[in-house]
Parts: sequence; structure tokens; C-alpha cells
Amino acid sequence: MKICFVTDHPFSEKEGKFYSGGGVPGSMLERYIREGSSLIVVGRRTEKHNETLSSIPNAEFHLLKNYSKPYDIYKKYRALKNEIADLIKQVDGVVIRVPGGLAGLTIKICKNLQKPYAIEVCGSAFDSLWNQGSIAGKILAPFSQHSTRMIVRSADYVLYVSHEFLQKEYPAKPGAVTIACSNVALPKDINEDILKERINRIEAKKEERIVLGQIGNMSVRYKGYHVVLKALKILKSSPYNFVYELVGGGSEDAILKQARELGVEESIVIRGRMDHKDIPNFMKCVDIYLHPSLTEGLPRVVVEAISNAVPCLVSSAGGTAELVPQEWVHKPGDYKKLVADILKMSGDKELMRKAAITNFEKGKEFYSEVLNVRRAEYYNNFFKTLKLS
Repeated sequence: MKICFVTDHPFSEKEGKFYSGGGVPGSMLERYIREGSSLIVVGRRTEKHNETLSSIPNAEFHLLKNYSKPYDIYKKYRALKNEIADLIKQVDGVVIRVPGGLAGLTIKICKNLQKPYAIEVCGSAFDSLWNQGSIAGKILAPFSQHSTRMIVRSADYVLYVSHEFLQKEYPAKPGAVTIACSNVALPKDINEDILKERINRIEAKKEERIVLGQIGNMSVRYKGYHVVLKALKILKSSPYNFVYELVGGGSEDAILKQARELGVEESIVIRGRMDHKDIPNFMKCVDIYLHPSLTEGLPRVVVEAISNAVPCLVSSAGGTAELVPQEWVHKPGDYKKLVADILKMSGDKELMRKAAITNFEKGKEFYSEVLNVRRAEYYNNFFKTLKLS
């Protein structure tokens, strides 16, 4: 059996191995391979070196020659169609990740070649384009939203990374096999000591210094850094000393420029890139984790934060609001509610303690031993149909 996995995600290549920016690690690709089977990964090429290893045994990568920018779907349609069709002719079935420009074209090819396909819905097509920051993105957003709904509606197998949000945005057709299963799978070595350490930190805290943390690509505006900076300007007059620590790749220039303009530059600490194995130690040093994104699917970093019993304040973008109690959720861009939530939580140890416990218990839903079994059963059912077709 041979499967093709199609994504708009960009991969880099170095010395014959392929890397992603974190969205498609090799551990994720392993879910599409069974004993005696193989995988073709189709994506875009980037010259920027990514750091997360995607290459695994029995998987080959095909980085598209005719697709580097979104408008290539239209500009190079015929060449791109032929390129993808040549790959799909070689496989028994296809897994397609949406939203993305390749999805609609790939499904047309699958139908023409009578190849079964399954869909993975990982985020909002509308939000991702609307919050891109460009006029073109805002123009394309409604069309992409409609197209994605039609794509999902056409599929017999649909996996959603959220429990409710994406299911409402992109409902599957009656009779389709669906599953709510996050792409995040936490290791088994998370234990109750994490919660004990967090509660001890909360109860022992006497100083007025409050560490606010956020992880993400600092070049991406829709991560909501500007929302936190606006909040920090207001928080300067509070009795607390708020420190905003950021972890992630990308350029911090835009963040620091706005921080200077708002007079909060001294409150910013840029930690830069960090090995994933060091993230738990970062979480231990954070009093409140912030995730003010303007668009999301179901964010891994918030899952990691709650699994580390960190009190979290998040936006309602995508499925993020499914992860924490509603009282700690603000509308995307609502920095005034974020200010109120930060002050409310910072001034009440019992609220922080309650949030830590609630978050830690919610995080248990994302243990790999739970999710991997459910996801494997879903894909086993899909792969059985390939053998019968």
C-alpha cells in the first residue's frame, strides 16, 4: 500500500533530509505508514532552513516545482495539475490537509483517477487569510472559506483537530466517517509532580514580578503579539511588574518597533528559538501563558501550556477556546479584556491555582496513549477501504 500526503506546508532540504518549521514532524507522518507500506509527502519548497526533522523511513518527499506562492495555483495550473497527477497515479489513497491552495486541485485529480481520499481539517480558511495583513488576503478569504466547505463536504473521511469549532465551520456530509482528534500528542512522561510544582510556585510567590509567556513565530502578525503590547501599555500603571517573554523563530523587529512606540520595550524579553525539549523548563518560569492569536486551528503550544499546569489567557480564535475555561477567553484583538483578565488572575492566587488544576486535567485528553489509539483506528478504517477498492 502506498499513500500520498498533500499539504501546503513548506519543507527545506539539507543533505538529503527534509525539515519542516514544526508543523509536520516525522513523528506525525508515521501515522500514515503501516507495515509494508510507504508514503509520498507532497509540499512546497523553501530555501529557509527549517529545524524540525520530517524525514522518516519509507517516506519520500516531492517538493513541487510549480508551486511556491498562492497565485501559482492559477498561474501554473496546468503544469501543477500534471505534476500532482503523476504522483497520485502511483498511490492507493491520498490524505489532504486543509485549508490550503492544493486541496481543491488535488481532490479533482483524485476524482478523475478514482483514488480514495481523506481530509484533515486543521484551521479556518477564512481567518488565516483575513488576518494575513494584506488586502489580497481579505479579498480571497470569503472565496477560500466557501471552497474549503465544499472540499470537506465532498469527503467520505474527515478528521478535525478541534472538538466543535471546525466541525461547525466545515460540516461533513451525512454518512461521512469523522473524528475529532488533535494533531498534538503529548508524551507519556507527564506526571502529577508538574501540577504540584505549579501550585507550590503559585503559593510561594510574593514578589510583584509577573512573567507573561508566549511561543510562536515572531514574524507572523496573526499570532497577536501586537495585542499583548497594547495591553502592556495599560498595565504599566498597575502595581505589578509585568515581563513579556517570547520564544520562537522569525524576526522580532516589528515587535520591538511597536514596543518602543508604546513605551513598553523594557518589559520585553526575546528568548529566540528554543529546542522543543526545553519548552517544559520555559513553562515552569512562566506565571501566565498568553495566546492572543487572530487565527488558529487547535494550537499545540496552548496544549503544552495546559499540560504543564500553566494558567492561560487565550483568544477565541479557532478551537483555542475549547482548551481553557471561558472566563479566560477574549475575542481576537480585544486587548482591553486581556488587560482585565491579566489583572484579575495576577491578583488572586486562588484563581491561578484553580486555573492550573483545571488546565492540567484538560491536558490529559492529549496524551499520546489516548490520541494515538483513536487516530490509528480511524486511519485503519480508511486504509481498509483502499484494499477493497
